[in-house]
Amino acid sequence: MKANKIRIHSESEFLEHLLEILGSVTPVDQWPSQAEKKAGKKRRVAQAREIARAQTAAADRPTAPATADEPSAARMPAAWAEHARMIDRAVDTDRRRRREEALAGTRPLAPPTLHEALNRRPMFLPPPRDDADAETTVREDDA
Repeated sequence: MKANKIRIHSESEFLEHLLEILGSVTPVDQWPSQAEKKAGKKRRVAQAREIARAQTAAADRPTAPATADEPSAARMPAAWAEHARMIDRAVDTDRRRRREEALAGTRPLAPPTLHEALNRRPMFLPPPRDDADAETTVREDDA
C-alpha cells in the first residue's frame, strides 16, 4: 500500500483496494464464486426456457378438461421429481387419448387362453411339415 501511496481511512476503502488488486491478478469472471453464480443463472435460464416451451405447447394443444388434482402443464413445479412425474402423466394421457382415437369403433380381441393354444396342437410334437417343403427337400436330395 505504501508503494502505491494509498492511504486507507476505513475498512470499506481497504476492501475496495483489495478487490482492485485481486481483480488485476485474476479477472472477476474467473473467480470461483462468480462461476457458481453463472451456473445457477444458466440453470434458471434453462428452467425458464422449459417453462416457456411448455406454455407454448399447451397453447397449441386442444383444450381438455383438466382434473383438479393434477397441476397444469404450463407451470413447472419446484421439485424435479414432481416435474418428472407430471411429464410421465402427460405422456401417458396423450398416449391413452391417441390409442382411444385410433381404436374408436373397434373392439379388441382377447388372445387365446393357454388351454386353447395347447389343444390346437400337442406341445411336444414338431409342427406339421408342409407338402411343398417336403417335395422341394426330396428334389434337392435327388440332385
